[in-house]
Amino acid sequence: MRKELFAPLSYDALLNARHAVILHCSGEETHAVAELFRAQGAHVHTEPFPRADILVCGEPQDENFPFDAMRQISAAAEHVLGHMQAQCSGSLVFLHSPYSDHSVPGQAARGMLSGAICAYMRALAMQYAKYNIRANSIAAPFPANADALMQLLPRSGCAQDLAQAALFLASDMSAFLTGQTLPVNGGGYLIGHNQCWTGK
Repeated sequence: MRKELFAPLSYDALLNARHAVILHCSGEETHAVAELFRAQGAHVHTEPFPRADILVCGEPQDENFPFDAMRQISAAAEHVLGHMQAQCSGSLVFLHSPYSDHSVPGQAARGMLSGAICAYMRALAMQYAKYNIRANSIAAPFPANADALMQLLPRSGCAQDLAQAALFLASDMSAFLTGQTLPVNGGGYLIGHNQCWTGK
């Protein structure tokens, strides 16, 4: 009789009784992620909580100080990694702008921060994989910049789209995924970069 390699997932409570911390996200994003995570059985915290099983961390909104913002992000991760390492499980999900891959005039600071977050995420994925701690990120336009990027799908993105992507990366649905960046942009990466910004 073939031995099952993993247990079937229950889609009724993907985060059952897990503690999730949401930091440095906009109010709209925090509300969407918190609402969805609670519906999936999670205990949600919007302040630092060292016994977290899940961290969802966005970009601090002050884009003029990318170095200070990166320190806040790394501090948030370090705050929960001790507990995750002790229990040999955990999920880190970072939200950031798409400007590390798509350079845009006037967004140099945000592009620098986005690139740093991606590099940090991949380093954490490599360092903590042996403890079954996964680190991934979501690249998506922030609400303030949503109209600036073109997409293929015939609607604008919203905070709920980010929340559902975060749920996927935080839950066991992505148990074999680490060190990856998930673009949530309605297919925008399929449109030429120059076309997005010049209208050609």
